[in-house]
Amino acid sequence: MAKIVFVETYPYESFFGGDAEYVISLASHFVDQGHDVHFVVSDMQRGRTAPFYISPYPINRFASYNVRNAIKFRNCVLSTDALGFGLKFAKKIASGNKQPDLSSDETCGGAELDWIRSQVEHKADVIILCFDATKLSSMFVGSNALVIALPSIIPGRMLGLDSSEQAKSQNAIPDFKIREFSSSNIIAATNDDDASALRSVFPEKDILVVKTGAHFRAKKFNPTATDVIFVGNNTGPNSDGINWFIREMWPAVVRGNKSARLRVVGKVAEAVKNVSENVDLVGRVSDISAEYERAAMAISPLRNGTVSIKIKVAEAITYGCPIVTTSVGVDPSAPHQFDEAGFVTDNPHEFASYVSRLLSDSELRLSKTEGARLVHEKYFSKTASYSEIDSRIQALRPNVNAVVNSQHR
Repeated sequence: MAKIVFVETYPYESFFGGDAEYVISLASHFVDQGHDVHFVVSDMQRGRTAPFYISPYPINRFASYNVRNAIKFRNCVLSTDALGFGLKFAKKIASGNKQPDLSSDETCGGAELDWIRSQVEHKADVIILCFDATKLSSMFVGSNALVIALPSIIPGRMLGLDSSEQAKSQNAIPDFKIREFSSSNIIAATNDDDASALRSVFPEKDILVVKTGAHFRAKKFNPTATDVIFVGNNTGPNSDGINWFIREMWPAVVRGNKSARLRVVGKVAEAVKNVSENVDLVGRVSDISAEYERAAMAISPLRNGTVSIKIKVAEAITYGCPIVTTSVGVDPSAPHQFDEAGFVTDNPHEFASYVSRLLSDSELRLSKTEGARLVHEKYFSKTASYSEIDSRIQALRPNVNAVVNSQHR
């Protein structure tokens, strides 16, 4: 058993989905493997105005979940720095910017760094620096711990439907990220395209691919289902994508399938500009599995975004749901990896046609539903997602066991 500490400079677990889903899935896997898993969150004010959050994730299952200047009760975290949050809230209101801004407060102050060091140094076998915390890797140079940079989405590497194929797959890694990654022992990318770009910059460094692993959630096939589901938070790419779909593609789908209904699930429902025919703005739900259970298929009509396999695409496949997505939703290095589970197209007419075909042809939909299981096993099962990082931690076990044995002599 290894002691693994996840370090975050922002409480990602305060929101559902996205980066939080990625890191919680990995941490939960480590718990299932018998490891001692801890979380260290150094600043819950960064990009936030609310002085508390109730995590939608079971953070109590970890050995510890410590947030600086805060107290935790079960899944609720409450800041003890009321003055700091008051000033933060006043600043946000004055600027008219009420949305979380993770680009603000980029520099970790001395007190924050000292707290992180006190929580982590000499206390971990594995230190996983999550997302923005990769900038802290130099703190642990010379440490006996294995330091893993977990950047998730690498900024600057963007996809767009108006980009050339070369631009889609060869965007450079920003210099500041290269500096951040250089002090870590391992860099864990979310997709093969990022991993390839990282290996070209760090040919001697250990580069892994760590995706979002999950158990396959088989759903009962319903040949008469007519719901199309789009799931997402209220981000720019999600807002643009769903409004583009409703405006340019959904009318054609409804003309051919009068009973078809589009269900917009998650905070992105707030961004739908014009409620169209047969559209349900569901918003946030407590049980996403119920939405996938009733859905005939899922869509990901994104026109721009970062180089990555989108969580919404992986999630739909994990629930056995056929998917229609643009190329922005898949790994540029493997554009046909989801063919067994659905269709990939950047053409609005083709996109609408694929949605219509899946709704009207139950045999095709059954084939893609069965294909989702195969795709999941190849790319999103726990074995496929975590075997590489598991092997690196497994290699530490003789040393870890030696330390444990010496402590009990």
